[in-house]
Amino acid sequence: MDYAFEQSATALLDRAIDMPMNDEQMEAFQLALSVAQETEDQDTEFKARLFLATLGNINEDHTSMLTHFSAAVGMHDRDPARFPGQGDGSYPDLFWLYKNALNLVISSVLFTREQMDNMLDQMDEHFTRAGIPRIAIDIECRDDALMNGSLERALELQELIDASQHDDPFDDCPTCQIAGKAALAMAADDYDEAQNLVAQIISYGSIGCVMEPETTLAAFMLRVLKSGDADYARYLQDVSAKANPEFQSLDSVGRHLEFLGITGNHSRGLGFLTRYQHRLITDPLATLGHFQFYLGAYTLLSSTERAGFGDLVVSGTGEVFGHDEDLNVEKLKERCLELARNLALEYDARNGNDNFMKRFEASIANSTLDIPVGLGGSNLLLKAQTATPSEPANAQDKLYRFCIANGKRAFSDAQRFLLNADELAELSDYERLAYAITLLDQHGKEAEGRELFLSELRRQGYRAVDFLESQTVDQLNNPDVQTYLTEAELIRDDLRSWAVLNQMALDNIDLVPYSEENEEPLAIARKIIEETASHPELRFQNLEAQFSEFTILLAQSPENLDVARYQEIRTQGNFVQELALDSIFGQHAVVQDTGNGEAILDETIGYMIGAGMRETTARTASQFAQLYSFVGRQERSIEMARLAFEELQAAGLPHREEELRLGMQLAQVEPIEAREILEKLLLPKFEQNLTLDELETEALLPLGATVAIHDPQAAAAILRHARENAAGFGNFELAVQAMTMITDVLYTQDMHEQLLEELNHSLPYAQMLDDQHQAELKLLDSIAIVQADLGSTEALETLGTAMGLAETTAQKLYVQESLNRAYFTFARPEDCISGAAKASALAMQNDDPSNAAAQLEQCAQYLFQLGHETDGASLLESAFRVEGIPTEQALYYANALSSIYEDFGDSAKSQYWEQQAQEKQQLLE
Repeated sequence: MDYAFEQSATALLDRAIDMPMNDEQMEAFQLALSVAQETEDQDTEFKARLFLATLGNINEDHTSMLTHFSAAVGMHDRDPARFPGQGDGSYPDLFWLYKNALNLVISSVLFTREQMDNMLDQMDEHFTRAGIPRIAIDIECRDDALMNGSLERALELQELIDASQHDDPFDDCPTCQIAGKAALAMAADDYDEAQNLVAQIISYGSIGCVMEPETTLAAFMLRVLKSGDADYARYLQDVSAKANPEFQSLDSVGRHLEFLGITGNHSRGLGFLTRYQHRLITDPLATLGHFQFYLGAYTLLSSTERAGFGDLVVSGTGEVFGHDEDLNVEKLKERCLELARNLALEYDARNGNDNFMKRFEASIANSTLDIPVGLGGSNLLLKAQTATPSEPANAQDKLYRFCIANGKRAFSDAQRFLLNADELAELSDYERLAYAITLLDQHGKEAEGRELFLSELRRQGYRAVDFLESQTVDQLNNPDVQTYLTEAELIRDDLRSWAVLNQMALDNIDLVPYSEENEEPLAIARKIIEETASHPELRFQNLEAQFSEFTILLAQSPENLDVARYQEIRTQGNFVQELALDSIFGQHAVVQDTGNGEAILDETIGYMIGAGMRETTARTASQFAQLYSFVGRQERSIEMARLAFEELQAAGLPHREEELRLGMQLAQVEPIEAREILEKLLLPKFEQNLTLDELETEALLPLGATVAIHDPQAAAAILRHARENAAGFGNFELAVQAMTMITDVLYTQDMHEQLLEELNHSLPYAQMLDDQHQAELKLLDSIAIVQADLGSTEALETLGTAMGLAETTAQKLYVQESLNRAYFTFARPEDCISGAAKASALAMQNDDPSNAAAQLEQCAQYLFQLGHETDGASLLESAFRVEGIPTEQALYYANALSSIYEDFGDSAKSQYWEQQAQEKQQLLE
């Protein structure tokens, strides 16, 4: 090994280039730059500076970006041939970075008009000397005019841009090209044109651009909302917010703060504010972003104050805004207003116009708007942070709180509501028994609860006390159903005792959704209802059985929500019963997406928050988080998970598990925050090779997913650990999920040999699942894909094994599709043709003619690519003739065939298929 070469600046630069984009890569480039300067290796210094300028721009470290960009420009000026504006593609282009540097200088109030003009002139000189079309300079001048000059000048420059015969060689992103025009249309109040351009940006989908669709959609969504189209505005907000793992600019953050304030989504808005406010410190040059952030924050905070949360202290604002302590909503609002006004005045003083003051005044006018739009969240987090806990009004209210807390296993809350002798004396006989039987289950109070329960039964003359005295605490809490039912029949002449024993037995039967096993508890509940119906003195026992019946029926047929019955019995019960009924009914309503389930659940938690029952709130929120996750309501799931974590933390109770669940829920929506949480909780144990429990192992999967964004190698290591841990727990489903994620990571890194080894290692885990070989088939398919990519015909043997395992028609079709793909890969047209027929026949067995035709079409495409055009056309004709396919699909095939035969020079067939297309078109019309 050439040690000197390994330590050279060039070697260090090459190593840095191959690293994942993270802090370690930044340090590696800085080391390469340092060594290059020490060894006077200016060629490597130039390249290292361009890499560092690029990373500075990506990471919003604009000071670093300008520093390295300016140094590279100086080197280019000294020797343009040695340090070119356009490189060979192995390192960033200096001229490409011009637009980033110039955009910053134009948009930052910290640069004078003279500095801006000098940089525009410098760009003009460099580009003209290099023979670069004028359009590149005109675009930057247009953006400068739009922001700092006049709309009229910007429109003039846009005419020059549109008239140019050239493309900007440093603006190859189609969405960014459209975004410049969209900004101009919005400035000109041309709503229709702006809407058209926004639609074009959306139509491109995700093409790897970090600025779009985030930026333009954020700028347009409030205009859409004010026009009255709340649904489209909601869509734009969602797409913009999810376009990147984190917002790319404070400008976008500010626009989202404004939108969230106007629409009443205060909790989410404050979450954005606290998460991104640190950029005001770390990115001091981006003053345009600061300006928009302050304006958006003012609108959000104004709305939040109007909603009654003006005293809420906003975490982290003391440090960011230069105060000794964090500011509340009211004070922070005024501070943001002041800072925004000051920046507007500075911009206008520099530019010699009133552009920014007009923007300031328009935004302040928006701050008074209230246009409620549900975005999937609520303001429960804010209520929890600002609520003044109420005290129980009387002994009965205290009993209710005790029962509610105990029912949620929130023993720290329940402990606060234990009754003393005087309070117990205020209760009815039924309530005293309810307290006693609940006390049986209170941690540390079980023996006291048993003694009170038995003494109350004896005092009230229940004959069941003779039997119940023989029962231990555990037996009372977990009655043997048949024993209690038998004892009840022995004392049937004491209907109160009979009802108590039956209800205790009933309460210990687990309900199973959609199961006939619910018939037994249903029969018990109905028997209690029937026997007690004519006894007014047993109305509470009767009502309790009615609640049980309703719950059992929900479990038996979850899709049948009897709203009328729910409302009827809800009005008859006590508050504990009402809250329990609301929770059960609300959850079923959310799953069925009917009724007002979400509002019912919010009201349930709202009561707990108002009562200051933090642990109870947390346990309930955690339950609801899983519910919302199950139905795909990620925003609500995150909100509930965050509420659970924050309430336990505020109560001084262990909260690691809930914080872990929060990180897991965040992974799909806020991957950067999720990674921060999961790394903090898991990496110390992971790196020290300490044992992880099953929940921690499950959390390694979302951690791996978030780490993969910047460090695929580390992600693969985390996911391998998760897979082996899961298998060790016997959770083979989780192990296979981890392998699926490993596949995505390694395949995108072209690490085929390693992936093949990992897949074969995981195959036994898939074989452990009782899923009709479904997981095994998917892994075998992945193995075949990798084998085919490596050029190994073993892929066909692998798929043959898979076909032997396939049991259902759908599985056989899945494998046949993979076989057809493999035939194409290995250039086997005859097998492709026969495989197409098999796949089409399997699809028809599934009564899916559209898919049957699509299978033929897919193999036709394979044949065209293999150079067997005639066979491909024949298959496409067969696709057209599949009976039962949609007319639109047949029309598509006919048009395609007409064009194909025209290319073949067969005019007769081309005309025939054109006629077929016309007939299908007429059918559609």
